Amino acid sequence: MRYGIFSDVHANLSALREVIGRLGDQRIDALLCLGDLVGYGAQPNECVEYVAGLPEAAGRGVFESSNVVAGNHDWACAGRVGLEGFQSDAAKSVIWTRDMLSGESKNYLATLPLVWREHGITAVHASPVNPAMWTYVTGVARAREVLVGMQNQICFIGHTHYPAVFRLCGDECEMREGGSFTLEENCKYLVNVGSAGYLRRKAGAASYAVYDERERKVDMFQFDAA
Repeated sequence: MRYGIFSDVHANLSALREVIGRLGDQRIDALLCLGDLVGYGAQPNECVEYVAGLPEAAGRGVFESSNVVAGNHDWACAGRVGLEGFQSDAAKSVIWTRDMLSGESKNYLATLPLVWREHGITAVHASPVNPAMWTYVTGVARAREVLVGMQNQICFIGHTHYPAVFRLCGDECEMREGGSFTLEENCKYLVNVGSAGYLRRKAGAASYAVYDERERKVDMFQFDAA
């Protein structure tokens, strides 16, 4: 099974379509979306409808399956959680998005699960440990805590918008940015796939990842997003 993994679309429909198009060219079997379909961007309903329609694409043979987990913006925009923990600009974006979303879109976002686990893989928006806390894993110390508490060998996350790979082997935890690597026995991996549609940094590229379950290999990709 080859998984195409992306996160943090943030209502950027053109970037979303670009990611799915690229994954469609890479012999992907299953899609994993790590949340934050909405927030900040101007096309929240369009992005929700596009992702919600991916199972139909799977039925037409484009992909075998499509799975989505909730991001903090998704649940906040759907009214499932409040604005505590959101900075001023993010809170304003949530309020605007709530007004823009259709009832169908809100219902879809509100019913997204926090965590997806299958075939030894975990997918979550922020952290597999207390996922509803929406913890930012930005350094080795925090990553070590998460990796120690992880159930599976590999977990894919987003939330920070910065691609990064954290590896725990024995007592040693290290971090690196992107690239390609093969899973080692007796090591755990926390893979941040970055953001598909909203770059917090002034320069850089949108990103996503591909995980080949049979080869136990992760490839991380970047592209210029509008």
